Amino acid sequence: MRAIQSAALDLFEARGYAAVSVEEIAERADVSPSTVYRYFGTKPGTLLRDEFDASMAEDVAALLANADLSATWDTFAVAYAELLGPGRDATANPDILRRLHWFVTEPDVRRALSEVLDAHARIMGDALAATGRMSALQAHCVARAFEAAVWAAIERWYADGASTPLVGHLREGLALIRLDLGGQASPRSSRPTA
Repeated sequence: MRAIQSAALDLFEARGYAAVSVEEIAERADVSPSTVYRYFGTKPGTLLRDEFDASMAEDVAALLANADLSATWDTFAVAYAELLGPGRDATANPDILRRLHWFVTEPDVRRALSEVLDAHARIMGDALAATGRMSALQAHCVARAFEAAVWAAIERWYADGASTPLVGHLREGLALIRLDLGGQASPRSSRPTA
């Protein structure tokens, strides 16, 4: 996966994202186009997918579902940064910044990222709803707020030069989501009855 991704990044940087085909990525990586499709699914997938993807949404869902939901979002910021994997700081893995450039600048990649975030939020929302601690609506709202805040923090981290640990940006972004998920202040359902 990394060899294909690196080949894709080299080509995108040399010629621009739109000018590069999956076939050219495959040729550069010395694999067949079907191998590229098997690992990544689409051209945007060569930037979006990595070895952490398979379990990321499920891991975060488990974190949210099993945590003390009265805990602060700071707990989730630290845990989420850990789930992103050990190579997620720019000095340890320069390809992270190379990939983020296209996340931020290429509309086709941003659209695909939106679909990934939506899928993650659904998995997390279902996991939260299954705890019975909130309604399905509340669970999905929390999950979407979480995903939006995390992506905004990552995007800002990149814009700020990625010179500090990502967890600081995650903490700052998630601190704005003030929800007492374990308290009595939020009713399980606020839908009016007929």
